[in-house]
Amino acid sequence: MFYFLLANRKNFIKQGAGGAQPNISKAKIIDTTMPLPPMEEQHRIVAKIEELLPDIDAYDKAQTELRTIEQRFPNAMKKSLLQYAIEGKLVPQRKEEGTAKDLLTAIRAEKAQLIKEKKIKKTKPLPAITDDEKPYAIPDSWEWIKWGDIGEIVSARRVHQQDWKTKGIPFYRAREIAKLAENGVVDNDLFISEELYNAYAKNGVPEPEDLMITAVGTLGKTYIVQPGDKFYYKDASVISLRNYGHVSSAYLKIVMETPLMEKQIKSNSSGTTVSTLTIVRMNNYLLPLPPLAEQHRIVAKLEELLPLCQQLAANP
Repeated sequence: MFYFLLANRKNFIKQGAGGAQPNISKAKIIDTTMPLPPMEEQHRIVAKIEELLPDIDAYDKAQTELRTIEQRFPNAMKKSLLQYAIEGKLVPQRKEEGTAKDLLTAIRAEKAQLIKEKKIKKTKPLPAITDDEKPYAIPDSWEWIKWGDIGEIVSARRVHQQDWKTKGIPFYRAREIAKLAENGVVDNDLFISEELYNAYAKNGVPEPEDLMITAVGTLGKTYIVQPGDKFYYKDASVISLRNYGHVSSAYLKIVMETPLMEKQIKSNSSGTTVSTLTIVRMNNYLLPLPPLAEQHRIVAKLEELLPLCQQLAANP
């Protein structure tokens, strides 16, 4: 009788009445039809159920674990692909593409020229990377460098709240940059005047291929400035990497999404009240740098593979 009632629990629930605490009447229970086997068969049925229940419970537990794995798999696969990409394991190396040392020579020459033209300020060289700091081995044609070695990491000039407008030039905080990073579009309700934008442009505004990186809240969300973009951004809330064109912005965005960067950002981004990503910290984060042609091949391969992870997430 117990197992019969247990098997018909859903039917009893459907017959329940009442408001906050539904109940089923004694009359409905008494009126329920129950198949009645002989007594000895009842005992054998109960014995078989109790023999099988542990296996059923184990199966249920296994199914629950499998569903959990299936739910986590697409994101885990994405992270694995991204990490493989920056370890030099996603695409083969090609001798004819040169080395990252050649690329660094071009970057340093570009920086020296910009300093000479007084377009950027000369800064103190970043500390050298020791072997103990390198988290894993990379191909011989690659180099471990710091983010500050490839461009200029800057923030915006202060825009006071009284200068916020309801129309004009879009003004983005970390939340807007995060939405742009995820979707490429954002509904924005903050602006600054054209006059203020032009005044601040003397110190630099976002240019195509620059990276806009969220520095508060969800750290490290990265948007690549597109041709035709015209906006300004909130100081300290967002930092910008001015890319001089010798490194693929798409490759850098990929690196920002990897477990390597997640670990670096989480390890030393705690502020007094909220997590923050500062220019000094960003300058000193480690970056595995392949030759430029290989960067482009890595990006192309991930553009081929990552949509499959999205499909798995959408259709588990």
